[in-house]
Amino acid sequence: MSIYHLHVNVGRRKNNASAKAKLDYIFRVGRNKEAAKQKDYIDRPDNDMDGQSEVVYSISGNMPQWAMDNPENFWSAVDKFEFKNGVLYREIEFALPVEMKAVDRHKLALTFAQEVAEVEGGRLPFSLAVHRGKEHNPHCHVIFSERINDGIERSPTMFFKRAARGNQKAASGGARKAQIGSKNADKYKWLKDVRKLWEEMHNAFVDMLKLDANPIDCRSYEDQRINLMPQIHLGPILFNALMNKSEEDALQELHEKHLLRLEEYVRRGDIRAAQNAETVIEDDGAPQM
Repeated sequence: MSIYHLHVNVGRRKNNASAKAKLDYIFRVGRNKEAAKQKDYIDRPDNDMDGQSEVVYSISGNMPQWAMDNPENFWSAVDKFEFKNGVLYREIEFALPVEMKAVDRHKLALTFAQEVAEVEGGRLPFSLAVHRGKEHNPHCHVIFSERINDGIERSPTMFFKRAARGNQKAASGGARKAQIGSKNADKYKWLKDVRKLWEEMHNAFVDMLKLDANPIDCRSYEDQRINLMPQIHLGPILFNALMNKSEEDALQELHEKHLLRLEEYVRRGDIRAAQNAETVIEDDGAPQM
């Protein structure tokens, strides 16, 4: 049965994010802190695949000329040259339908990424990886830069400089940033549009391929007036720790771990961390940032 799951993660320099580390993680290459945190998930006992074989399809698009043959060059340059307070990447992670053949899942994921990357003035550079997910949980990670590739050749240093203003020639400045989550824009409009686009594209592919799969709906259960509890997403570390327990015991431990962490944040007076912790158990139909 197809389910709706789409999550957006924003990598910011101020939160110690790294675009190159994120690429290494979704492509399952290199050794970095983010990938190391996921090692138990990749190498769990019931998984006889190494990390690399977990990735069944990967591709990058809309890269500037100097990164066409090696997207690692682009994401390394993001870490090196992007503004101090800037967004390094936006990641969209979404579930793919089990009912589709692998080649169709890959085509669907790529088509979706290409559509999201189409913005006013050009296209956003992106890197995409489809993960096997133990066969019954195929999913895709896509990371986008907010810098628009407008077709003008720029060096890595120039690409990330401030864009030209007014009557200045576009080539005299850096690549312009897409207006995503800007102060003048509806904070959640981009996210809502992306969630709706995935619903429509998924359902169109299912219809086109005449699959025996249900359509998905980006609305929350509440908005759909469905009397179901929100799904609980188990993170990789918790999955590894709980996989040998009964469903009831696993869910109980998950809630206990969550509450203990929340109580610790409150005790320390870390209100922001406490608010973030409250989203660990989340409704996959609700907008997420």
